[in-house]
Amino acid sequence: MRLITIALLCAAALAYLIIRRKKPDTPPRDTYVCKICNERECICHKEEKTP
Repeated sequence: MRLITIALLCAAALAYLIIRRKKPDTPPRDTYVCKICNERECICHKEEKTP
């Protein structure tokens, strides 16, 4: 009975770690680096895109 309890706890811990595994962060699709101030996502000189 103890072996089954230990196995269930290990399985639960493994499932928790797999579910909570951090997904790799993807960079934003519209990454912009300003040519003047070298800041990412700078809006001081960014041109607006019109559809």
